Amino acid sequence: MQLKEQLQQTETMQQEKEALESELASLKQQKNKKWYQFWK
Repeated sequence: MQLKEQLQQTETMQQEKEALESELASLKQQKNKKWYQFWK
């Protein structure tokens, strides 16, 4: 039981981490686009 709960927690943390990373990546893309337009 305890092991299962730990596994679920780890899975949730992993999903949150992936969500944060993809959010960060899209933010970087937006920033790069803005800078690209700015320098054009």
